Amino acid sequence: MKTVTSKYLWLLIVFIFAAGGTGVSLLRSGEAENKSLSPERIAELREEYPVVLGTLTEAVSKELSFPKILDVSQTAAVVEVLEKLPEYTLNLIGDANTPEGKLDEKHRSMGFSFAEAQFTQFRVKVTELIAGDPVEEYINLYYNSDFQDIEPDLAPGTKLVTILFKAPSHPEGNYSFTKFGTYYVVDDNYVLSAYESDEHGEMSFPGKPMNGRSVDALIHEIKAYMKYGPSESK
Repeated sequence: MKTVTSKYLWLLIVFIFAAGGTGVSLLRSGEAENKSLSPERIAELREEYPVVLGTLTEAVSKELSFPKILDVSQTAAVVEVLEKLPEYTLNLIGDANTPEGKLDEKHRSMGFSFAEAQFTQFRVKVTELIAGDPVEEYINLYYNSDFQDIEPDLAPGTKLVTILFKAPSHPEGNYSFTKFGTYYVVDDNYVLSAYESDEHGEMSFPGKPMNGRSVDALIHEIKAYMKYGPSESK
């Protein structure tokens, strides 16, 4: 009887420690998500990671919140910038024998053309796939070079939580991104939005500002939004 009692007592102790360890682990995980930078530290970091100003139209600035970008995206990921690559040019019209092609010939004879566009691109390493379609470990991020003044100019070593969109007309391995769907990773484990609206401030999840929050907190919100949608995300 003593042996049986001792055995059950030992099992109970093991269970308590295991459950306690799990509880502590979950508590620490929750604490990590809930940590945030002070307003003073955020102000300091904005010297190095400024808000990218400027929009195409006022309407765009109101509509393109981070969740709106998620709605049309294929992938969300954490990436690290390796280098800025040379610009590339893409033909937007296609066959010269199409009506669009013939119209472009007319434009060219007048000294201008909308057939080609140049794109700014950055080589990045995908360090974590958050949600969506899988991508290669090394990819290129791009945006239209006409938008250079209103999109981030990324330095090597910069880390981002960003939303990726694959356009079939672009080279394989190239994904568009925008400041509206990008957060800088700062101080190793926190995030700052790349864009803020003059009128609305941070264009994040409704009622859930992410500036100064942990990377894990932002990732949690992205996964919840992409799984449940705006009304059910928790």
